[in-house]
Amino acid sequence: MRTGFTLIFFLWAMVASTQPYTLTGGFQVKPILASSFLRTGPQTDSVNFSRFTVTQTPGFSLGFTLKNQFKERLALEFGLLMSQRNFQLNISDSFMNKTSDFRFNSFEIPVLLQTQVNLNKTNFLQGAIGLNFNITNRDYNYPALTAGLSEAYLKNYVSRHFGIMPGVMGNIGWQKELKNGHSTYLGASISLPFSWLYKSYVTHQNDLPPFAKKAEKQFELRGNYLTLDLRYYLIKDRTDLVYKPGGYGEY
Repeated sequence: MRTGFTLIFFLWAMVASTQPYTLTGGFQVKPILASSFLRTGPQTDSVNFSRFTVTQTPGFSLGFTLKNQFKERLALEFGLLMSQRNFQLNISDSFMNKTSDFRFNSFEIPVLLQTQVNLNKTNFLQGAIGLNFNITNRDYNYPALTAGLSEAYLKNYVSRHFGIMPGVMGNIGWQKELKNGHSTYLGASISLPFSWLYKSYVTHQNDLPPFAKKAEKQFELRGNYLTLDLRYYLIKDRTDLVYKPGGYGEY
């Protein structure tokens, strides 16, 4: 968490140094969609007569976003988000079929360059691409499962890869200015970390780390996602700007 605040301070200083003529801050909610797109589909493997499947389920990402429009059609956008990615682990054989839920949380700091096309005075089509820093700070140990003919007790140990994992993020959407100077945004986002964020080790209850050679099965959880992107922006004026119908401009 301390690392996240340090990066936020650095990015805020970078935004302030570009002398913006519009600084926009707001709130962001991104429902994470369960989809086989972007390598987020089910992962399946077998050991002896048991079948192991990990499936991503819907999650969410939420937080705040800041946008510094330093040119007429260019803006620097960044934020601080908390994301929860949800999964299901299924273990089955000829005699049983058991499913358990698990998840991992992370903080995200996106830094994006945005461009826009003015559709009219109050509607804008926007696209952005840049880096997204995924910050993870803990491992997870989930309750044991009962699996197999021998009734062997298994656990799902979810271990992080690195504390900070950068990746690529892109979004496209439609922003509409409201009469009160605020604006709404509806779009879609993708996030592609450069490597996996966590690894799921399905291992025996009494096993101790490291699990790489002991686990019955292990699955890489990359953390890729496709989301809806819902935002509500508040606009903070500068002294050299005045609100006019259709947007902000100079006196």
